[in-house]
Amino acid sequence: MYPLFVTLRQEDKPIRGLEPELQWGQGADGSFSSLVAHLRTQISKGLTSVMLFGVVETKDGHGSMADSEDTPVIKCTKALRQALPELLVACDVCMCEYTDHGHCGILRDVDGEPIIDNAKTVERLAAIALAYAKAGAQMVCPSDMMDGRIGVIRKIYNENGYCHVSIMAYTSKKASVMYAPFRDAVESTFQGDRKRYQHPVGSTTHAELAYERDLQQGADSVIVKPSLFYADIVAKFAAKKTVPVVCYLVSGEYKMVKDYGESTNSLESVVRESHLGLLRAGASVLITYFTPYILDRWTADTTPFHPIICRYQFVWTPLSHISKYPCQDIMETQQVVDKIVATGNAIRDLKAAKDPNNAEQIKQQVQELLALKVQYKTLTGSDYAPEQPKKKESAPAVSAAADGATPKSKSQLKKEKKLAEQAAKKAAGGSAKSANKQKKKPAKPSESAKPAESAALPSAADLLLRQTEFQHQVLSSGVAAGAQVVTPWDVEAEDGVDYDKLVEQFGSTKIPSEMVERMERLTGHKAHRYLRRGYFFSHRDLDVILDAYEKGEKFFLYTGRGPSSGSMHMGHLIPFTFTAWLQKVFDVPLVIQLTNDEKFLFKDQTLEESRVMAWENAKDIIACGFDVNKTFIFADTDYIKEMYPQILKVQKCVTYNQVRGIFGFTGSDNIGKSAFPAVQAVPSFSETFPVVLGGRKGLRCLIPHAIDQDPYFRMTRDVAPRIGYLKPASMHSKFFPALQGSTTKMSASKASTTIYISDSTEDITNKIKKYAFSGGGETKADHEKYGANLDADIPYQYLSFMLEDDEELARIGREYGSGRMMSGEVKQKLIDVMSEYTVEFQKRRATISDDLVHEFMSVRPLEF
Repeated sequence: MYPLFVTLRQEDKPIRGLEPELQWGQGADGSFSSLVAHLRTQISKGLTSVMLFGVVETKDGHGSMADSEDTPVIKCTKALRQALPELLVACDVCMCEYTDHGHCGILRDVDGEPIIDNAKTVERLAAIALAYAKAGAQMVCPSDMMDGRIGVIRKIYNENGYCHVSIMAYTSKKASVMYAPFRDAVESTFQGDRKRYQHPVGSTTHAELAYERDLQQGADSVIVKPSLFYADIVAKFAAKKTVPVVCYLVSGEYKMVKDYGESTNSLESVVRESHLGLLRAGASVLITYFTPYILDRWTADTTPFHPIICRYQFVWTPLSHISKYPCQDIMETQQVVDKIVATGNAIRDLKAAKDPNNAEQIKQQVQELLALKVQYKTLTGSDYAPEQPKKKESAPAVSAAADGATPKSKSQLKKEKKLAEQAAKKAAGGSAKSANKQKKKPAKPSESAKPAESAALPSAADLLLRQTEFQHQVLSSGVAAGAQVVTPWDVEAEDGVDYDKLVEQFGSTKIPSEMVERMERLTGHKAHRYLRRGYFFSHRDLDVILDAYEKGEKFFLYTGRGPSSGSMHMGHLIPFTFTAWLQKVFDVPLVIQLTNDEKFLFKDQTLEESRVMAWENAKDIIACGFDVNKTFIFADTDYIKEMYPQILKVQKCVTYNQVRGIFGFTGSDNIGKSAFPAVQAVPSFSETFPVVLGGRKGLRCLIPHAIDQDPYFRMTRDVAPRIGYLKPASMHSKFFPALQGSTTKMSASKASTTIYISDSTEDITNKIKKYAFSGGGETKADHEKYGANLDADIPYQYLSFMLEDDEELARIGREYGSGRMMSGEVKQKLIDVMSEYTVEFQKRRATISDDLVHEFMSVRPLEF
């Protein structure tokens, strides 16, 4: 982001100490033509955003010129929006440039001493911010450091229809000595200091408190200013992973870096090192007077800054944030697409007429078309490509991945749809047969509200095809080459999931062997195979749980399931079988959440279907071996009355901007999605279960879950201390990979290649033999020569999840890895192990009555 100083003088004027930066004059016609020309050049090199500061000659105690109609910032904003619509225009909101005393607010006299009047200043700042929004500013940056100004600005924006204007808050602004060249730039008459309202240079606490305050009040991003000396604060803000962190290299830092670089003939290296240091600390945006210098030396494809800046698309492609809230002169993406199509058709019609008189009109239309395509790229971050005609019988090629990624091939989509139809047809036959055998029993009333028999599941065929179609229509297009997408809903990784990268990205800690040994020592039990083999690989505060347990303190377990199918698949069992082991060896209570509300909101399921699936899944879960005296299973729609007070506490502490940043929700998502994370958060607090946990408050919680659910609990841990609760601890599992390979996890939305715990031995055999990806050699000779790639081989990976005997697994690994054992033998071994497991599981499941489910789901005190 490029900071600029604008004035009502006609001519441009150099700034002492900030050379070669200028005070940009408005020119003879008030269009800021020299600045526009300068910015056009910078835009061609990759510039996307500017921040405006006003320089005025008339100053008074109330900073009247700050929001006057003929103030330079307002006039320049209008000029830039008209001349350069692709540019994001941000305006600094402060009064120091406009007051005759140089302070950032209105002063009042207290015992003969001038003091900032915070209340009057905040009111004045809100009026200034509103004036800038009306002028067309897409972002405002309150730099005054008054208490409460973010909330007041957000309120006045919402009341006046400017909710689309983003607020970049100066959250950490030190009472620093590094601002002198800036004061010269705005011709400030400032004397004294600002230590009463800017932060002490030695404090981080002020910044952390301001961070929480600004986010609660509606800030979209936060600024650290100055920044080179305060990378620790940058890192603290970035670690919270809520909103973009912005670093302002202030005028004194600019001069310091520039003078040193020029005196040592190393300016390019010094600029790179100083700026990359801030990005490495966690900054996502840099406000820097070196912007033209950087753009001259590094293109968008070669700059070392580009991959990090691109983490926040609304800043790198400025209008994508605003496009969700259309204002007078900005079109939404679809409007731009429609206009591109219409303009293209008009050009073709003009050319088809072959009339020489149309030449000038064609030229104008072509220029308009090119401008529209630039606007499309600004909005979306990608070049415009005409939509290809779709065959009626084919759904769009999409998969659960990130926006803007490469779509699946037509052949891949056709194969996937055919497999889904075949599986659905087969499942439909099986459902019909089993339905004829079932006898209806009268519904038994209970507080756990078992779904009525008339509210049966849709046929497997109908559900499968419906979910497949829903996935094609709603989820975003495939994964870009080399990308890794891990969210609570989508897991895609072209080269396999990089768990080390996830640990670094999510900020968790690997589970060391010493911790596994400690668990064995404390419980007196051999570690579960998932721990021994590293499938539960990461944690948050597991050491805190073990410390408490060693002192004799109790804790409780919490895990859950989002019911999206009538039967769970093998991957779903990972957290449940492990949690059952934890419950047994630690002898602790457990709560299991069935998020039927989530699946209703996020999937193409009716609420009643979600309730029925939750009931059936509860039987699957119980069959994992949980102790009925220590386990409470609940569906959200049944237990919502008890949860709601806690949900409200969490929701009050989490802004929409935070939820959007954590989970990627957009303006097109239903509002239930934004509200749901709080529902998944509150079972981690013992206060949510006053009866179930016997009124025990402050009971620690341990949550075993797959790593893709971590965003929910990062949010929970951030909120917990603010509402007086303990942070929950977590243990993260790796994914049970799909049969087709380790690029994604096993998913109920791909039923034809998913192994369900309800599958027959014949189904399991067919799926493994037909779809299981082999890491063996392409030919027998190659296999015997090179052996199998065990990391890529799905049958071996499945065995490592399911085979209890460590020595047997090691033997298979040696034989298969050396090429002495063939792929067919390993597949057959897996078929035997998996078939034996599912047969035994199905026997246990068959013994689970509705009465037992009612008992697990009844609200009663657990034993512990």
